[in-house]
Amino acid sequence: MFKVIYNLAERLANRHGAGEYDLDKNGDGYPMPQIDVTERRITTALDRIRKSIESEPVPQMANAVAHELESKVSQLQSNVQEANAELAEEQSTNAQLEQRVRRLRERQQGFLTKLEADIGKQQSAMRKLDEDLQKLRLANEQLRQSNHALRTANETGVADAELINKAMMEEIVSLHAARSADQAEAQVVITSLNVLLQKTGSSGAGFEESL
Repeated sequence: MFKVIYNLAERLANRHGAGEYDLDKNGDGYPMPQIDVTERRITTALDRIRKSIESEPVPQMANAVAHELESKVSQLQSNVQEANAELAEEQSTNAQLEQRVRRLRERQQGFLTKLEADIGKQQSAMRKLDEDLQKLRLANEQLRQSNHALRTANETGVADAELINKAMMEEIVSLHAARSADQAEAQVVITSLNVLLQKTGSSGAGFEESL
């Protein structure tokens, strides 16, 4: 706006300088004193307009805009730094979680391996118990037959030393078979307890040794 007014005033000054209004008081133009006053007013107005244009706060506005941009850039940089810090923290947390998961998997694998071994021992103990029970039943059957033969011999009044010895041997075998069966049954119980203790996180080694 100031520039438009300044251009109009400058055009008037140029026209005056060209002599368009340079007439005496008897002419058709303005009188000379009035022209001088008008010229001074125009010159004064031009000076005011020039000073006003020169004093426009363009540098201040530019500085304000630059300062605002710098503030926004600084804020963006701060946001980026915070985001990077959060990302680094999240990566560290993920690494710790992955390490914990890896340890848990290793422990689980070790537990499964130990559990499979204990189950194998339990199955072996069950097979041993079954074999010992078969032997015990066979020994008891032989002992029953020997006792029956010995009773028959005694009833007939015939004392057969061989039958007596055989009956005693069968009884000893039966006792050994019974003891073996008891031990096998105890081993099955111990192995089963160990498996249960492994599931609860305890160890059954001390219990097995105490037995």
